[in-house]
Amino acid sequence: MDKEGRRIYDWVALSFVDGLGKISYRTLIRKFGSPGRVFQASIKDLEGVEGLRPKVIKGIKGFNQAARVENELALMRKHQVTLVT
Repeated sequence: MDKEGRRIYDWVALSFVDGLGKISYRTLIRKFGSPGRVFQASIKDLEGVEGLRPKVIKGIKGFNQAARVENELALMRKHQVTLVT
């Protein structure tokens, strides 16, 4: 996967984290700068994000929905959808 593909993958993946709502999503992006950096963050750093529940932290650190993300990316390519971030 090239750099741009990985960037898009990370944006979609973060949106699939169980229990992560719009406000926490935005808070994480503001704090860490990108979805990739959110996934790279330590548990301790994630615990320092105000309002982020343990379930969401567990969902980020144990993210296991790669097949779902790949399916979404395939649909995006099929329908020529561009991700706007």
